[in-house]
Amino acid sequence: MAEVVRAIVHYDGDVQGVGFRYYARRTARRLRLVGSVKNLEDGRVETICEGPRDKVEEFINLMKQAPAPIHVDEADTRYTSPTGEFRRFNILLGDVKQEIAEGFGTGSAYFEIMFQKQDLSLSKQDQSLSKQDQMLSKQDQSLSKQDQMLSKQDAFQARPNDSQTGSNDTKARRYNKRDQEPEERPQINTRRTVFQNGKGHSRDKVQGRSDLASPKPERPSPFQLRQNDRTG
Repeated sequence: MAEVVRAIVHYDGDVQGVGFRYYARRTARRLRLVGSVKNLEDGRVETICEGPRDKVEEFINLMKQAPAPIHVDEADTRYTSPTGEFRRFNILLGDVKQEIAEGFGTGSAYFEIMFQKQDLSLSKQDQSLSKQDQMLSKQDQSLSKQDQMLSKQDAFQARPNDSQTGSNDTKARRYNKRDQEPEERPQINTRRTVFQNGKGHSRDKVQGRSDLASPKPERPSPFQLRQNDRTG
């Protein structure tokens, strides 16, 4: 069975007029602890809680880390034996005037937090709008470039086609060249002149060149062959 203890804690810091007691009551009841919480005349807040040791220690740590506008600078803790005098965890209220004044102070503190959050939200919205303005400016620049490109395309389409003009010029040059008279080419004399000299040689003259052809030997007759045989 878990050890049951009683813890008396004095919290110092920004703990009065900021909803500290109400936060302590909600936290203690959630942990199923019993006890009380009250304001002290010196500006501190006192809590007395009884229950299992681990739950009591968790309660003290949560109160040290209470959310804004609560801010705990110091927590003086003292453990004693439980008395069993409490049935629930309650707030010990003080004078009515003091409670009303503290209620207004608590509301003012929470309004201040709300306004800070609104300022933060508005600042983020301003940043978002600034980014949107930058995006719109870039879009305007892009549209301006597109307009320039379209203007160049229109100007290009309005000019005559250079390739077609060049083709027409080429055709005209061809027609002019075909209409001109053909140039006269030099005549080449290919006539062959054959003559024999006194030695039985033939000479050909073609385009100013001459080739000397060897005479073809005469074949002996049968009578000369018989005479040669007899002589031999």
